[in-house]
Amino acid sequence: MKRFAIAALVLGLVVSPAVAKEHRGGGSHPTGHMSRPSAHMGHRPTMRTGTRRPVAAHHRSFHASSHRAAHRRPTYRHARRSAHHAARHHEMRHAVRHAEHKALHRYAKVRRSIRARHRFHAGVYRRPHGWYAHHWVIGERLPRAWFARDYWLTDWAIYGLWAPIDGLIWVRVGPDAMLIDPATGEVVAVDYGLFF
Repeated sequence: MKRFAIAALVLGLVVSPAVAKEHRGGGSHPTGHMSRPSAHMGHRPTMRTGTRRPVAAHHRSFHASSHRAAHRRPTYRHARRSAHHAARHHEMRHAVRHAEHKALHRYAKVRRSIRARHRFHAGVYRRPHGWYAHHWVIGERLPRAWFARDYWLTDWAIYGLWAPIDGLIWVRVGPDAMLIDPATGEVVAVDYGLFF
């Protein structure tokens, strides 16, 4: 009887540390390894069941879509920039209209288009680069290459043309003589068919 009691006591002392170790998660049972994640697996995203994406990937996509939506929303800075551009565009249009209105009144006395009564031979007309046939009228703008120095009519009085004013110049464009503003190329007056 005494031997049986000693054997039971020894067996209890041997078994109790193993049971306590198993309850703490250090046993050799497979669930012991899964009860707490290891240090090298702590950074991996946990997977949801089914066919859905990982939690971390879903969080990134949600953050990216929120970021794009925030960029699409109009901001105070964007509104101020749009208002500034609109005001600048309005000022530029007003300045151009004012300049055109002023030029219209400035050239009012010399604006005329006539058909030449006498025709002159002033040599062969060498067409400028990009030349094309066109019936030019008052208010249109000549391309810059068409009123280069070679096409100026400095001896305008010989051809019966009136004196240019306010810095205007006479130029030859094919068979016609045109009074233009050299700053803009605007046609102020035309004498059609002056040359042959």
